[in-house]
Amino acid sequence: LARFQLLDGALRALPLPPLLKRFAAALGMDRSPLAEWAADFLEERRQSFRGGRSTWKAVAEIFEPGDSIDRSAQREVLEHLHRYRACLPVPRTEEELEKLFDTGSEELDEIMDLYSTCDIIMADVPRGQVMEVVEHLLHAITDVGLHYRFPTEWGISRESELWKAMQAAIEAGYYRIESYDDMREEAPREVYERVLLQEFAYWFVSTAWNLQRDYGPDEDEWTIRDADELRRKLPGFYKIYERTAGSVMGPPSRALLAEIGPTREEERDG
Repeated sequence: LARFQLLDGALRALPLPPLLKRFAAALGMDRSPLAEWAADFLEERRQSFRGGRSTWKAVAEIFEPGDSIDRSAQREVLEHLHRYRACLPVPRTEEELEKLFDTGSEELDEIMDLYSTCDIIMADVPRGQVMEVVEHLLHAITDVGLHYRFPTEWGISRESELWKAMQAAIEAGYYRIESYDDMREEAPREVYERVLLQEFAYWFVSTAWNLQRDYGPDEDEWTIRDADELRRKLPGFYKIYERTAGSVMGPPSRALLAEIGPTREEERDG
């Protein structure tokens, strides 16, 4: 909900256009003030979107420092998220999203020009709120932070190791992309390929984090369910993941995910 600038190692908040104050959550900020500041700003929505406060805590936990974390590389990822203004709009409902596009188109166009906005986080989805949050946070982190810090491995391009791994997963039937056929026909090629790569990156990282079995949608699009299976079936890119993405970030805690929403089993039982 704000754009941040790193000055002499300090984190300072800069004002944003009114529309973005209402609808956007920016990444690219240090961990310590993140959840507290965002929680204050989100107070008015707290009752309607119980995961709102926890969403920004999730970013803090994803970039939590630890013994296995390369702090220098992690900081570079965060700086890239800031430098390229990674941004995720957060409408509460489909109606709110439509209103945003209907009434704020000129300002929205300006925001889209100024910020790296690859997707949105929908608040209060009826099912799958946890992965709604995790998936779209990962879209921004991989599309921007990892793309610029690890271009050879995670670049959004046909030359990257990510592209090669995606092609291997498609050929093996682990990643099925038939649902994107309309986009292939209608969208520019670079948009279509970016979406395929960002979705594959989400599937891969969230599976490496062992979140798919408990929180994933269990769709035909992705057939691998946990980290052990992922390591067996895509071993080459798993090693790349461990020395790159795995060295700068990790999964949010299960306790925090429970604040955002239920598991799939709990949804079925409820």
